[in-house]
Amino acid sequence: MHADHRLAGRRRVEMAELADDKWISNDISAGITREMVDRACRAAGFRPRYTVEAQDHYTATAFVAAGVGITVIPDLAARTIPKTVRRLRLTNPNPVRDIVALTAPVARSNEAAKLAVDLLQQIAAASARRR
Repeated sequence: MHADHRLAGRRRVEMAELADDKWISNDISAGITREMVDRACRAAGFRPRYTVEAQDHYTATAFVAAGVGITVIPDLAARTIPKTVRRLRLTNPNPVRDIVALTAPVARSNEAAKLAVDLLQQIAAASARRR
């Protein structure tokens, strides 16, 4: 959310507290990410009012930085955000996605594939510790 948002000074926010906000979708195809967010909002008792349909999290974050609304992006996408944007953890419910890394048997000896999987595991572990 934008740094001027009424909840921006907090570390966590319950989904229901965002019911009246303007939302920015970052999944133009209304795919799994949008479904995950919509499901969490429904569980909190509301449907998000999308005012912008961005193609990706970069564009959605730019709209947030401009004060247009709020968006939900994964931790991996929120590593670098503009100074005018604040990250808050969502609770009650907490939208969660799974990331699965599949490698072909031939890739078991591929150092780049091993490194990619190791890095994903390290990032996931660090994210889990922050919760």
